[in-house]
Amino acid sequence: MLSLLAMAVVYFHHQFKLERERLWLTNLSITYGEHIKDNLYQSLSATYSFAAWLKAQKGSIEGFEAMAGEMLAYYPCVMSFQLAPMGVVTQVAPLKGNEEALGHDLFGDPARAKEALAAKESGELILAGPFRLRQGGVGVIGRLPIFLDAIHEEPRFWGFVIVVIRFPEVLETVRLEALKSNQALYRLSKIDPFSGEGRELAGSKEGANLSRGVENRLLLPGAIWSLEIFPAKRWSDWVEPLFEGLMGLVLALLITSWVSFVHQRKREEALESLAFFDPLTKLPNRTRLFEYFSALVNDQHHEGEGILVGFLDLDRFKEVNDTFGHKVGDLLLLAVVERLGKHMRGGDMLSRHGGDEFIFLWPHIGSLEACRGRLDELLALFSEPFEIQGEEIRVNVSIGVSFYRGNERDLDALIMEADAAMYQAKIEGRGRYCLFQKP
Repeated sequence: MLSLLAMAVVYFHHQFKLERERLWLTNLSITYGEHIKDNLYQSLSATYSFAAWLKAQKGSIEGFEAMAGEMLAYYPCVMSFQLAPMGVVTQVAPLKGNEEALGHDLFGDPARAKEALAAKESGELILAGPFRLRQGGVGVIGRLPIFLDAIHEEPRFWGFVIVVIRFPEVLETVRLEALKSNQALYRLSKIDPFSGEGRELAGSKEGANLSRGVENRLLLPGAIWSLEIFPAKRWSDWVEPLFEGLMGLVLALLITSWVSFVHQRKREEALESLAFFDPLTKLPNRTRLFEYFSALVNDQHHEGEGILVGFLDLDRFKEVNDTFGHKVGDLLLLAVVERLGKHMRGGDMLSRHGGDEFIFLWPHIGSLEACRGRLDELLALFSEPFEIQGEEIRVNVSIGVSFYRGNERDLDALIMEADAAMYQAKIEGRGRYCLFQKP
Protein backbone atom coordinates (compact mmCIF):
# COMPACT_ATOMS: atom_id res chain seq x y z
CA MET A 1 0.00 0.00 0.00
CA LEU A 2 2.82 2.37 0.93
CA SER A 3 4.59 1.58 -2.36
CA LEU A 4 1.45 2.38 -4.37
CA LEU A 5 1.06 5.66 -2.49
CA ALA A 6 4.67 6.56 -3.21
CA MET A 7 4.22 5.72 -6.91
CA ALA A 8 1.15 7.92 -7.13
CA VAL A 9 2.80 10.84 -5.31
CA VAL A 10 5.93 10.75 -7.48
CA TYR A 11 3.96 10.31 -10.72
CA PHE A 12 1.69 13.28 -10.09
CA HIS A 13 4.62 15.35 -8.86
CA HIS A 14 6.45 14.67 -12.13
CA GLN A 15 3.35 15.53 -14.19
CA PHE A 16 3.12 18.79 -12.31
CA LYS A 17 6.80 19.44 -13.07
CA LEU A 18 6.19 18.84 -16.78
CA GLU A 19 3.31 21.33 -16.77
CA ARG A 20 5.51 23.95 -15.10
CA GLU A 21 8.23 23.37 -17.69
CA ARG A 22 5.64 23.73 -20.47
CA LEU A 23 4.50 27.03 -18.91
CA TRP A 24 8.15 28.16 -18.85
CA LEU A 25 8.53 27.36 -22.58
CA THR A 26 5.23 29.10 -23.31
CA ASN A 27 6.41 32.25 -21.54
CA LEU A 28 9.63 32.18 -23.58
CA SER A 29 7.67 31.83 -26.82
CA ILE A 30 5.42 34.77 -25.87
CA THR A 31 8.32 37.03 -24.85
CA TYR A 32 10.45 36.34 -27.92
CA GLY A 33 7.43 36.32 -30.24
CA GLU A 34 6.38 39.79 -29.11
CA HIS A 35 9.92 41.09 -29.66
CA ILE A 36 9.80 39.77 -33.24
CA LYS A 37 6.43 41.43 -33.83
CA ASP A 38 7.63 44.72 -32.31
CA ASN A 39 10.67 44.85 -34.60
CA LEU A 40 8.57 44.19 -37.71
CA TYR A 41 5.77 46.59 -36.73
CA GLN A 42 8.31 49.36 -36.01
CA SER A 43 9.66 49.21 -39.56
CA LEU A 44 6.23 48.73 -41.14
CA SER A 45 4.85 51.82 -39.39
CA ALA A 46 6.87 54.02 -41.77
CA THR A 47 4.41 53.19 -44.58
CA TYR A 48 1.69 55.23 -42.84
CA SER A 49 3.87 58.34 -42.78
CA PHE A 50 4.45 58.03 -46.53
CA ALA A 51 0.74 57.39 -47.11
CA ALA A 52 -0.21 60.61 -45.29
CA TRP A 53 2.45 62.51 -47.23
CA LEU A 54 1.21 61.18 -50.60
CA LYS A 55 -2.39 62.04 -49.83
CA ALA A 56 -1.43 65.54 -48.75
CA GLN A 57 0.36 65.94 -52.11
CA LYS A 58 -2.62 64.43 -53.99
CA GLY A 59 -0.43 61.65 -55.34
CA SER A 60 2.54 63.79 -56.39
CA ILE A 61 5.90 62.11 -55.67
CA GLU A 62 7.94 65.32 -55.71
CA GLY A 63 10.28 65.42 -52.73
CA PHE A 64 10.21 61.65 -52.14
CA GLU A 65 14.00 61.28 -52.02
CA ALA A 66 14.38 63.99 -49.37
CA MET A 67 11.66 62.57 -47.14
CA ALA A 68 12.89 58.99 -47.54
CA GLY A 69 16.43 60.06 -46.67
CA GLU A 70 15.17 61.67 -43.49
CA MET A 71 13.08 58.62 -42.56
CA LEU A 72 15.87 56.09 -43.11
CA ALA A 73 17.77 57.51 -40.15
CA TYR A 74 14.97 56.37 -37.84
CA TYR A 75 14.54 52.85 -39.25
CA PRO A 76 17.88 50.97 -39.07
CA CYS A 77 16.41 47.67 -40.31
CA VAL A 78 14.92 49.22 -43.46
CA MET A 79 16.83 48.49 -46.67
CA SER A 80 14.81 50.86 -48.85
CA PHE A 81 11.55 52.76 -49.31
CA GLN A 82 9.76 52.44 -52.65
CA LEU A 83 6.80 53.93 -54.49
CA ALA A 84 4.92 51.79 -57.01
CA PRO A 85 2.21 53.76 -58.86
CA MET A 86 -0.28 51.23 -60.29
CA GLY A 87 1.95 48.46 -59.00
CA VAL A 88 5.15 49.37 -60.89
CA VAL A 89 8.17 50.54 -58.86
CA THR A 90 9.28 53.97 -60.11
CA GLN A 91 10.98 55.44 -57.03
CA VAL A 92 13.54 53.84 -54.69
CA ALA A 93 15.49 55.41 -51.84
CA PRO A 94 18.34 54.93 -51.44
CA LEU A 95 18.80 54.31 -55.16
CA LYS A 96 22.42 53.14 -54.94
CA GLY A 97 22.52 49.38 -54.76
CA ASN A 98 18.77 49.10 -55.43
CA GLU A 99 18.69 50.03 -59.10
CA GLU A 100 17.40 46.57 -60.09
CA ALA A 101 14.15 47.24 -58.21
CA LEU A 102 13.16 50.03 -60.63
CA GLY A 103 10.53 48.94 -63.12
CA HIS A 104 9.48 45.91 -61.07
CA ASP A 105 5.83 45.13 -61.95
CA LEU A 106 4.27 43.59 -58.85
CA PHE A 107 1.10 42.46 -60.59
CA GLY A 108 3.09 40.95 -63.44
CA ASP A 109 5.50 39.01 -61.22
CA PRO A 110 4.12 35.51 -60.43
CA ALA A 111 6.01 35.44 -57.13
CA ARG A 112 4.54 38.77 -55.98
CA ALA A 113 1.16 39.03 -57.72
CA LYS A 114 -1.02 37.14 -55.22
CA GLU A 115 -0.01 39.18 -52.21
CA ALA A 116 -0.04 42.44 -54.19
CA LEU A 117 -3.61 41.74 -55.36
CA ALA A 118 -4.63 40.77 -51.83
CA ALA A 119 -3.30 44.08 -50.49
CA LYS A 120 -5.12 46.06 -53.18
CA GLU A 121 -8.42 44.24 -52.67
CA SER A 122 -8.32 44.47 -48.86
CA GLY A 123 -7.02 48.04 -48.77
CA GLU A 124 -4.81 47.00 -45.86
CA LEU A 125 -1.07 46.79 -45.21
CA ILE A 126 0.30 43.32 -45.99
CA LEU A 127 3.64 41.81 -44.99
CA ALA A 128 5.14 39.56 -47.69
CA GLY A 129 8.26 37.44 -47.91
CA PRO A 130 11.00 36.79 -47.03
CA PHE A 131 12.03 36.97 -50.71
CA ARG A 132 15.34 36.90 -52.50
CA LEU A 133 15.38 40.43 -53.90
CA ARG A 134 16.06 41.45 -57.50
CA GLN A 135 18.69 43.90 -56.23
CA GLY A 136 20.36 41.22 -54.08
CA GLY A 137 19.95 40.06 -50.52
CA VAL A 138 16.87 38.83 -48.71
CA GLY A 139 14.07 40.97 -47.31
CA VAL A 140 10.54 41.02 -45.99
CA ILE A 141 8.31 43.56 -47.65
CA GLY A 142 5.43 45.67 -46.38
CA ARG A 143 3.02 46.97 -49.03
CA LEU A 144 0.41 49.58 -48.14
CA PRO A 145 -2.13 50.29 -50.91
CA ILE A 146 -2.93 53.98 -51.46
CA PHE A 147 -6.36 55.16 -52.55
CA LEU A 148 -6.83 58.84 -53.45
CA ASP A 149 -10.15 60.62 -53.06
CA ALA A 150 -11.92 61.59 -56.26
CA ILE A 151 -14.77 64.10 -56.59
CA HIS A 152 -18.16 62.36 -56.99
CA GLU A 153 -16.40 59.03 -57.45
CA GLU A 154 -15.10 56.14 -55.40
CA PRO A 155 -11.51 56.58 -54.17
CA ARG A 156 -9.17 55.47 -56.93
CA PHE A 157 -6.25 53.10 -56.51
CA TRP A 158 -2.96 55.02 -56.81
CA GLY A 159 -0.44 52.25 -56.12
CA PHE A 160 1.71 51.06 -53.22
CA VAL A 161 4.01 52.49 -50.60
CA ILE A 162 6.63 49.80 -49.99
CA VAL A 163 9.14 49.25 -47.21
CA VAL A 164 11.86 46.61 -47.71
CA ILE A 165 13.16 45.24 -44.39
CA ARG A 166 16.49 43.41 -44.11
CA PHE A 167 16.12 39.74 -43.21
CA PRO A 168 17.32 38.11 -41.02
CA GLU A 169 18.97 41.30 -39.71
CA VAL A 170 15.57 42.48 -38.37
CA LEU A 171 15.78 39.58 -35.89
CA GLU A 172 19.24 40.45 -34.53
CA THR A 173 18.07 42.51 -31.54
CA VAL A 174 15.62 39.73 -30.60
CA ARG A 175 18.68 37.51 -29.90
CA LEU A 176 16.94 34.19 -30.51
CA GLU A 177 20.22 32.34 -30.12
CA ALA A 178 20.23 33.39 -26.45
CA LEU A 179 17.55 30.73 -25.94
CA LYS A 180 20.37 28.18 -25.82
CA SER A 181 21.49 29.61 -22.49
CA ASN A 182 17.98 28.83 -21.23
CA GLN A 183 18.27 25.22 -22.42
CA ALA A 184 15.79 25.89 -25.22
CA LEU A 185 15.89 25.77 -29.04
CA TYR A 186 13.59 27.34 -31.60
CA ARG A 187 12.09 27.22 -35.09
CA LEU A 188 10.66 30.32 -36.79
CA SER A 189 8.34 29.64 -39.75
CA LYS A 190 5.91 31.44 -42.01
CA ILE A 191 2.44 30.04 -42.73
CA ASP A 192 1.61 30.62 -46.40
CA PRO A 193 -1.67 32.62 -46.48
CA PHE A 194 -2.85 30.86 -49.63
CA SER A 195 -1.76 27.23 -49.24
CA GLY A 196 -1.59 27.05 -45.44
CA GLU A 197 1.81 25.32 -45.67
CA GLY A 198 4.67 26.25 -43.34
CA ARG A 199 8.08 27.44 -44.52
CA GLU A 200 10.99 27.52 -42.08
CA LEU A 201 12.73 30.92 -41.86
CA ALA A 202 15.27 30.33 -39.09
CA GLY A 203 15.95 27.82 -36.35
CA SER A 204 18.28 26.02 -33.98
CA LYS A 205 16.17 22.92 -33.35
CA GLU A 206 18.80 20.23 -34.03
CA GLY A 207 18.79 17.74 -31.18
CA ALA A 208 15.61 19.16 -29.62
CA ASN A 209 12.71 17.07 -28.39
CA LEU A 210 10.27 18.19 -31.10
CA SER A 211 7.33 16.31 -29.61
CA ARG A 212 7.47 18.43 -26.46
CA GLY A 213 7.64 21.88 -28.07
CA VAL A 214 5.15 24.74 -27.78
CA GLU A 215 4.01 27.02 -30.61
CA ASN A 216 3.16 30.73 -30.63
CA ARG A 217 1.48 32.02 -33.80
CA LEU A 218 2.41 35.64 -34.55
CA LEU A 219 -0.42 37.53 -36.24
CA LEU A 220 1.17 40.09 -38.57
CA PRO A 221 -0.43 42.35 -41.20
CA GLY A 222 -1.82 39.89 -43.77
CA ALA A 223 0.57 37.16 -42.60
CA ILE A 224 1.04 34.53 -39.91
CA TRP A 225 4.44 33.51 -38.57
CA SER A 226 5.02 30.68 -36.12
CA LEU A 227 7.61 30.59 -33.31
CA GLU A 228 8.12 27.14 -31.80
CA ILE A 229 10.24 26.64 -28.66
CA PHE A 230 11.62 23.19 -27.76
CA PRO A 231 13.51 21.87 -24.73
CA ALA A 232 17.18 21.42 -25.59
CA LYS A 233 17.30 18.18 -23.62
CA ARG A 234 14.83 15.33 -23.78
CA TRP A 235 12.44 15.50 -20.86
CA SER A 236 12.91 12.43 -18.69
CA ASP A 237 10.43 9.58 -18.52
CA TRP A 238 8.49 9.26 -15.28
CA VAL A 239 9.92 5.78 -14.54
CA GLU A 240 13.29 7.21 -13.44
CA PRO A 241 11.89 9.74 -10.95
CA LEU A 242 9.45 7.08 -9.73
CA PHE A 243 12.35 4.75 -8.91
CA GLU A 244 14.21 7.59 -7.19
CA GLY A 245 11.06 8.46 -5.26
CA LEU A 246 10.66 4.93 -3.98
CA MET A 247 14.29 4.83 -2.83
CA GLY A 248 13.86 8.11 -0.98
CA LEU A 249 10.38 7.46 0.35
CA VAL A 250 11.34 7.48 4.03
CA LEU A 251 13.19 10.76 3.72
CA ALA A 252 10.38 12.31 1.66
CA LEU A 253 7.79 11.49 4.32
CA LEU A 254 9.87 13.37 6.90
CA ILE A 255 9.87 16.60 4.88
CA THR A 256 6.97 18.77 5.92
CA SER A 257 4.36 19.87 3.41
CA TRP A 258 4.87 23.45 4.61
CA VAL A 259 8.41 23.62 3.20
CA SER A 260 7.17 22.28 -0.14
CA PHE A 261 4.31 24.75 -0.17
CA VAL A 262 6.54 27.78 0.51
CA HIS A 263 9.06 26.73 -2.13
CA GLN A 264 6.38 26.17 -4.76
CA ARG A 265 4.69 29.47 -3.97
CA LYS A 266 7.93 31.41 -4.43
CA ARG A 267 8.53 29.71 -7.78
CA GLU A 268 5.02 30.50 -8.97
CA GLU A 269 5.43 34.14 -7.98
CA ALA A 270 8.75 34.33 -9.86
CA LEU A 271 7.19 32.77 -12.98
CA GLU A 272 4.21 35.11 -12.80
CA SER A 273 6.54 38.11 -12.50
CA LEU A 274 8.56 36.91 -15.51
CA ALA A 275 5.40 36.39 -17.56
CA PHE A 276 3.68 39.72 -16.88
CA PHE A 277 6.17 42.36 -15.67
CA ASP A 278 9.32 44.05 -16.98
CA PRO A 279 12.34 42.89 -14.92
CA LEU A 280 13.96 46.36 -14.64
CA THR A 281 11.08 48.79 -14.13
CA LYS A 282 8.50 46.32 -12.71
CA LEU A 283 5.98 47.89 -15.10
CA PRO A 284 3.41 45.65 -16.82
CA ASN A 285 4.83 44.07 -19.97
CA ARG A 286 3.14 43.66 -23.34
CA THR A 287 1.15 40.57 -22.29
CA ARG A 288 -0.43 42.33 -19.30
CA LEU A 289 -1.00 45.49 -21.40
CA PHE A 290 -3.00 43.54 -24.00
CA GLU A 291 -5.05 41.82 -21.28
CA TYR A 292 -5.90 45.19 -19.71
CA PHE A 293 -6.82 46.73 -23.09
CA SER A 294 -9.25 43.83 -23.75
CA ALA A 295 -10.79 44.36 -20.31
CA LEU A 296 -11.19 48.11 -21.03
CA VAL A 297 -12.86 47.40 -24.39
CA ASN A 298 -15.28 44.94 -22.79
CA ASP A 299 -16.04 47.41 -19.98
CA GLN A 300 -16.88 50.43 -22.14
CA HIS A 301 -20.48 51.35 -21.41
CA HIS A 302 -20.67 55.09 -22.10
CA GLU A 303 -21.34 56.10 -25.69
CA GLY A 304 -18.79 58.50 -27.12
CA GLU A 305 -15.96 57.42 -24.83
CA GLY A 306 -12.75 55.91 -26.16
CA ILE A 307 -9.26 54.81 -25.16
CA LEU A 308 -6.14 56.88 -25.85
CA VAL A 309 -3.05 54.84 -26.79
CA GLY A 310 0.23 56.72 -26.32
CA PHE A 311 3.72 55.75 -27.55
CA LEU A 312 6.49 57.59 -25.62
CA ASP A 313 10.18 57.50 -26.55
CA LEU A 314 13.07 59.20 -24.75
CA ASP A 315 14.95 61.53 -27.08
CA ARG A 316 18.67 60.74 -27.50
CA PHE A 317 18.69 58.10 -24.78
CA LYS A 318 21.53 56.32 -26.61
CA GLU A 319 23.74 59.37 -25.95
CA VAL A 320 23.14 58.94 -22.19
CA ASN A 321 24.23 55.28 -22.36
CA ASP A 322 27.27 56.16 -24.49
CA THR A 323 28.33 59.03 -22.19
CA PHE A 324 27.58 57.70 -18.71
CA GLY A 325 27.23 53.93 -19.19
CA HIS A 326 24.32 51.50 -19.13
CA LYS A 327 24.07 51.48 -15.33
CA VAL A 328 23.29 55.19 -15.30
CA GLY A 329 20.94 54.60 -18.25
CA ASP A 330 19.02 52.01 -16.21
CA LEU A 331 18.82 54.38 -13.22
CA LEU A 332 17.55 57.11 -15.54
CA LEU A 333 14.80 54.79 -16.82
CA LEU A 334 13.72 54.08 -13.23
CA ALA A 335 13.63 57.83 -12.48
CA VAL A 336 11.59 58.45 -15.65
CA VAL A 337 9.11 55.72 -14.64
CA GLU A 338 8.74 57.29 -11.18
CA ARG A 339 8.05 60.71 -12.69
CA LEU A 340 5.60 59.33 -15.26
CA GLY A 341 3.84 57.29 -12.59
CA LYS A 342 2.91 60.46 -10.68
CA HIS A 343 1.09 61.71 -13.77
CA MET A 344 -1.01 58.57 -14.29
CA ARG A 345 -4.59 58.61 -13.00
CA GLY A 346 -6.85 55.85 -11.72
CA GLY A 347 -7.56 53.41 -14.53
CA ASP A 348 -4.50 54.47 -16.59
CA MET A 349 -1.78 51.95 -17.39
CA LEU A 350 1.91 52.60 -18.13
CA SER A 351 3.86 49.76 -19.76
CA ARG A 352 7.45 49.37 -20.90
CA HIS A 353 7.56 48.54 -24.60
CA GLY A 354 11.32 47.87 -24.68
CA GLY A 355 14.52 49.88 -24.38
CA ASP A 356 13.54 53.52 -23.79
CA GLU A 357 10.01 53.15 -25.22
CA PHE A 358 6.82 53.17 -23.16
CA ILE A 359 3.13 52.73 -23.95
CA PHE A 360 0.33 54.24 -21.89
CA LEU A 361 -3.44 53.73 -21.98
CA TRP A 362 -5.90 56.41 -20.87
CA PRO A 363 -9.48 55.06 -20.74
CA HIS A 364 -12.79 56.96 -20.75
CA ILE A 365 -11.57 59.69 -23.12
CA GLY A 366 -14.08 61.72 -25.10
CA SER A 367 -11.71 62.80 -27.89
CA LEU A 368 -8.03 63.23 -28.73
CA GLU A 369 -8.44 67.01 -28.69
CA ALA A 370 -9.69 66.87 -25.08
CA CYS A 371 -6.36 65.31 -24.03
CA ARG A 372 -4.06 68.04 -25.28
CA GLY A 373 -3.84 69.58 -21.79
CA ARG A 374 -2.76 66.30 -20.21
CA LEU A 375 -0.27 65.67 -23.00
CA ASP A 376 1.24 69.13 -22.45
CA GLU A 377 1.56 68.29 -18.74
CA LEU A 378 3.27 65.04 -19.67
CA LEU A 379 5.86 66.90 -21.75
CA ALA A 380 6.34 69.43 -18.92
CA LEU A 381 7.43 66.61 -16.58
CA PHE A 382 10.76 66.61 -18.44
CA SER A 383 11.45 70.33 -18.15
CA GLU A 384 13.57 69.68 -15.04
CA PRO A 385 16.77 67.58 -15.20
CA PHE A 386 17.21 64.22 -13.49
CA GLU A 387 19.80 63.83 -10.72
CA ILE A 388 21.53 60.47 -11.31
CA GLN A 389 24.63 59.59 -9.25
CA GLY A 390 25.63 63.23 -8.97
CA GLU A 391 25.07 63.94 -12.69
CA GLU A 392 22.43 66.32 -14.02
CA ILE A 393 20.88 64.65 -17.04
CA ARG A 394 18.33 66.33 -19.27
CA VAL A 395 16.12 64.32 -21.58
CA ASN A 396 13.02 65.15 -23.54
CA VAL A 397 10.39 62.81 -24.93
CA SER A 398 8.58 62.42 -28.21
CA ILE A 399 5.01 61.14 -27.99
CA GLY A 400 2.64 59.74 -30.58
CA VAL A 401 -1.01 59.02 -29.81
CA SER A 402 -3.86 57.16 -31.47
CA PHE A 403 -7.47 56.72 -30.40
CA TYR A 404 -9.83 53.75 -30.05
CA ARG A 405 -13.57 54.38 -30.11
CA GLY A 406 -15.39 51.06 -30.40
CA ASN A 407 -14.00 50.23 -33.85
CA GLU A 408 -12.49 46.99 -35.14
CA ARG A 409 -8.81 47.93 -34.81
CA ASP A 410 -6.83 45.80 -32.37
CA LEU A 411 -4.14 47.10 -30.01
CA ASP A 412 -1.31 46.09 -32.41
CA ALA A 413 -2.76 48.42 -35.05
CA LEU A 414 -3.25 51.24 -32.52
CA ILE A 415 0.36 50.89 -31.29
CA MET A 416 1.60 50.99 -34.90
CA GLU A 417 -0.38 54.20 -35.48
CA ALA A 418 0.94 55.79 -32.27
CA ASP A 419 4.49 54.70 -33.22
CA ALA A 420 4.14 56.38 -36.62
CA ALA A 421 2.88 59.57 -34.93
CA MET A 422 5.82 59.45 -32.49
CA TYR A 423 8.33 59.32 -35.35
CA GLN A 424 6.52 62.26 -36.92
CA ALA A 425 7.07 64.13 -33.63
CA LYS A 426 10.78 63.36 -33.84
CA ILE A 427 10.94 64.58 -37.45
CA GLU A 428 9.24 67.83 -36.42
CA GLY A 429 11.89 68.53 -33.78
CA ARG A 430 11.47 66.14 -30.80
CA GLY A 431 10.19 67.13 -27.35
CA ARG A 432 6.61 67.24 -28.56
CA TYR A 433 3.61 65.07 -29.31
CA CYS A 434 1.75 64.28 -32.52
CA LEU A 435 -1.74 62.90 -33.01
CA PHE A 436 -2.05 60.10 -35.56
CA GLN A 437 -3.78 61.25 -38.71
CA LYS A 438 -5.37 58.61 -40.91
CA PRO A 439 -3.86 58.45 -44.43
